[in-house]
Amino acid sequence: MDLKGASEMAESSPEPTGPQPPTTLPELAASVDRRFDAVDRRFEAVDRRFDDVDRRFDAVDRRFDAVDAAIVEQREYTEFAFDKLRQEMLAGFGPLQRDVGTLKQDVVGLKQDMVVVKSGLGRLERKIDQLIDREPRPEKSELE
Repeated sequence: MDLKGASEMAESSPEPTGPQPPTTLPELAASVDRRFDAVDRRFEAVDRRFDDVDRRFDAVDRRFDAVDAAIVEQREYTEFAFDKLRQEMLAGFGPLQRDVGTLKQDVVGLKQDMVVVKSGLGRLERKIDQLIDREPRPEKSELE
């Protein structure tokens, strides 16, 4: 931009409508410096906002780290409890299996005893039948 033409435009304007453009090199340099200072302030404000965002993300990251740690701790406890339960169950099944084996033997013995009892009852029934068959049958009139 031609500085000479800028001053002529400023002089030809009947009423000033706002800040006048700089007409000399020092005025122009000062204007540019003010604008760069304004841009620098805006960048500083943006940097502060990004720092705030970074702090918020750091807080979120810490919260997720805490959740991760809690999940890991819960998993470790669950595995510990499951292993302990497995050991207790395996230790408890040994005596239970021995008890079941003993019960099976008792049931086999009871079955054998039942066979003996059944055969004895059959023999007793036959003897009772023989006794009944030897006795004379009462007449109908005697029963009434």
